[in-house]
Amino acid sequence: MKSRSKALNARRRKLLRKEQLQNRSKKRLILREAYLIDKYGLSLKDRQTMESKQNGCCAICQKATTVLYVDHCHVSGAVRGLLCNSCNSSIGLLNDDIAIVRRAVTYLEIYESVQSAAAAKLESELEGFCK
Repeated sequence: MKSRSKALNARRRKLLRKEQLQNRSKKRLILREAYLIDKYGLSLKDRQTMESKQNGCCAICQKATTVLYVDHCHVSGAVRGLLCNSCNSSIGLLNDDIAIVRRAVTYLEIYESVQSAAAAKLESELEGFCK
């Protein structure tokens, strides 16, 4: 009789655990939606629609990722889109300042043109070297 009681208790524990896990998942979704609404005024459905429109990709680098973060203007609070961690961190570190972002682009373009010119010069110098 005790083994039957143990088996029954084990089944009850298993069912209870399954129910607790389901409740935990529901609670997690409810908390996630509450966070999105409080912080961004965005429902879970709105966020899912945004992710679908972006095809699950970052709005800046266009890479598909499993985790996308809500990007918003820190002055107005307006939601701009969904970004990967790298892009979201990058524009945050640049203080969301378009002038700084433009200077960064110019900086990279100058380096790229210098590098291309140096590579072309090296190529022309080596042209007759191996003949």
